[in-house]
Amino acid sequence: MSFSIKCHGSILDATTNLVWHPQVPQKVSIVVWRLLKDRLLTKINLQRCGIAQVTDTMCVSGCGKDESASHLFLHCHVFGSIWQHIRSWIGVTGVDTDNVSDHLHQFIHYSGYLKARRSFLQLLWLLCV
Repeated sequence: MSFSIKCHGSILDATTNLVWHPQVPQKVSIVVWRLLKDRLLTKINLQRCGIAQVTDTMCVSGCGKDESASHLFLHCHVFGSIWQHIRSWIGVTGVDTDNVSDHLHQFIHYSGYLKARRSFLQLLWLLCV
C-alpha cells in the first residue's frame, strides 16, 4: 500500500538535490526527500489531512510534544538526540536548526568546502535519518 500526503505545499530548494547520493539506497533517499518536503506520515500531517484525530498528535516517544517531522528528527529528546552524538563522534560542534533542510545543509558544510569531507558528511546525515 502506498501513501501520499498532498494536503499542503512546499518549496523546492537546492538542499533537495543533496538527498541523492550514489552510496545510499534509493529508498533511503526517497524517505529523506519526503522528509525535506514534509511529506512523511507524521501524526501532525495525518491530522492536517483529516486522517488522524485532533487529540492523537503526540509524539510516539511519549515526550508530550506534537509529532511533526522536525520534532522527530531534530528536537525530540529520544530521536533527535542522535545529532549530538554524531557531532561528538566526528569531532565538530554546532547548533541544531529548527528546519530539517537547514540542518542538512549546515551538517554537510561543517568541514568547509573540502569535497570529499562534504560527501562523507552528506552520506552520514542521510544514513542517520
